[in-house]
Amino acid sequence: MNRFRFALLATALVTVGVGCSMPRSPFQGGLYTDVKDGLAVNNGPIGTLSGSAEARTIIGITTGDCSISAAAAKGNIKEISHVDYHSWGIMGIYGTTTTTVYGK
Repeated sequence: MNRFRFALLATALVTVGVGCSMPRSPFQGGLYTDVKDGLAVNNGPIGTLSGSAEARTIIGITTGDCSISAAAAKGNIKEISHVDYHSWGIMGIYGTTTTTVYGK
């Protein structure tokens, strides 16, 4: 019975940790996540400027600003043409989500 309880607790912790540690990802792996996703903002070409912002998770605690506005500010972008997301993580123990904005 103790093994069953331990397995149930471990599964619950992994599920909660992974869910909280990936702010933006179309898919989340229970053990490992490495996903890229994108969003076209307008019909024009991808801009020549880019800026990135990142949030990190360590042991299920996530901090940082990976917002589109933070990425645009870092790249000095006034007109956004395209946004890329990259989420990477291992079991909610460590992970990152990076937002990259392209524009003028």
